[in-house]
Amino acid sequence: MTLRILAAIVITMIWASIGCGENDSKMAVAFTGSDCKSHLFLPQAGPSALYTMEQSLPYQGLQCVSFKHDENNLFSIDLINFHGACGAEYVGDYTAGENGELNLLVNNPGCRIAACGYCVYDWSFEVENVETAELTINVVENPCPESDQSPSETSFQITKSELETGQGISCTYKDISLFETIACGTLHQPCNQLASDSSDNDPLCGVADTQCDTGYTCTQTDAMPQPICVAECTENADCPLQPLLTCDNGLCLLKWIE
Repeated sequence: MTLRILAAIVITMIWASIGCGENDSKMAVAFTGSDCKSHLFLPQAGPSALYTMEQSLPYQGLQCVSFKHDENNLFSIDLINFHGACGAEYVGDYTAGENGELNLLVNNPGCRIAACGYCVYDWSFEVENVETAELTINVVENPCPESDQSPSETSFQITKSELETGQGISCTYKDISLFETIACGTLHQPCNQLASDSSDNDPLCGVADTQCDTGYTCTQTDAMPQPICVAECTENADCPLQPLLTCDNGLCLLKWIE
């Protein structure tokens, strides 16, 4: 079961100011957001409170959207490993758009932003009275709503059949940079450089005897922003993070990305 993320492989950052129109209908909301999860200049925070799973640590190196939809039309959404402003103290809200869209708003009141790049966050929403119909969800992250700075927007779609099943998760490979705490050579993390490699060393990782830890292989597909280590397999059951990954020519890859 998958979500169909419209900005599928690389999350597209659209810089456009989005406000709440007169025809938007307001709904009750519950929201939690993690601290900065991993950053060179800040300590790594512990597991954050999620609504659809216990923790997001197994999904390091991926960017994911997870949801649950119950019989009372309570719609829980976890946005896992999304980029936001460093040092921001985010609050969440949402509105229903004119055409049935669900707009998830992640704002940083007071515009408190540290001068240390960006952070990686988990954001969790609970939305009441979401109709079981095909649904477009817009995620709007605004680091300074009091200024003219425009927010970023990510959109994805959940079909009626997926909503009726009650839960789902989908992930893309995440762009990993020096701003993050990186575990080179491990699952879905950048590959180590080999001492025999004559090319310039990748600044993300140091030189090691192997590119990846035992059980992983360094690879890059069109869906990956950079080479990463993926699990080896002979069948689907060998792959972690079921049902996200499938065994494809001996490697565990995200199954829905072509």
